[in-house]
Amino acid sequence: MEFHPPRRQGFLIGLALLGALLALDGVWLGLLRRLPFNALSLIWIALILASLPALAFVIASLYGLVRLAYSLDRHALTIRWGASSILIPLYEIERVLVERDVGPGASPRLHLRGLYWPGRLVGVGRAEGFGPAHFYATRPWPNQVLVVSQNSVYVLSPADPQAFAEALATARTLGPARQFSGTTDRPAFVNGLAEVFRSPLRDRVAQGLMGAGAALNLALFGYLAWRYPRLPATIPLHFDPAGVPDVLGPASQAFILPTIGLITFFLNSLLGWGLHARQDRSPAYLLWGATVLVQVLLWVAAFGL
Repeated sequence: MEFHPPRRQGFLIGLALLGALLALDGVWLGLLRRLPFNALSLIWIALILASLPALAFVIASLYGLVRLAYSLDRHALTIRWGASSILIPLYEIERVLVERDVGPGASPRLHLRGLYWPGRLVGVGRAEGFGPAHFYATRPWPNQVLVVSQNSVYVLSPADPQAFAEALATARTLGPARQFSGTTDRPAFVNGLAEVFRSPLRDRVAQGLMGAGAALNLALFGYLAWRYPRLPATIPLHFDPAGVPDVLGPASQAFILPTIGLITFFLNSLLGWGLHARQDRSPAYLLWGATVLVQVLLWVAAFGL
């Protein structure tokens, strides 16, 4: 027996996000083609590169929503999201909660972390009083079902929560014909990408170095935007060995500095992320530390303007 969640809201918002990202990329590509190459061109390139992970996330989310379903038999509850399948043996399920079990107007305290939007409530979080929670829902409470297992809580949103809860209760009374452990079935490349993505997120040093690099770069963009109206029409872009400016350019060229920092941040972050996932932490730390050093040097150059 298979149950499906309402998908319309999440899918329409996802399509709108995808369209907005593609439209922005189209504008930035158009500016690159029509305008002479200058400092602003580097900003358009950096913005296009920055949009690629967001595009990948939205496309993967739309695919996940299309595939999202909850299947029941006498052995297990199977949650399907995208190319992944989560198998939960029925004997591991301890409780199933819907609105009538919690009480009218009452709500369990559910906290979803990470990136999500209305209609795509998917990710990890916590259910207070129960423990870790895995969200595979498209609607908020009270249109959700909490499946409490021995190890965690699964937050689902079938179109008819009451019918789903009754079907799950009926399947549990039949008892499993065989014993087996819960599993998560994903394609090998998905497991590899997941491990690459999670690896630095569990390392405080990695988080600190990447966070410092991003903060310094963002602050430099802000500082130059604040100083820009007060900059002279032409600024020095290069100095000879004696420290005398030998190349001048328009004030807009000042934004070359943070753009170089942004490109350095993205390239070093991606390379360092891959090295960290392979347990090569020292080279990854060096790359992220070099990113911070580059940002500091760019700040020094910005003060020289």
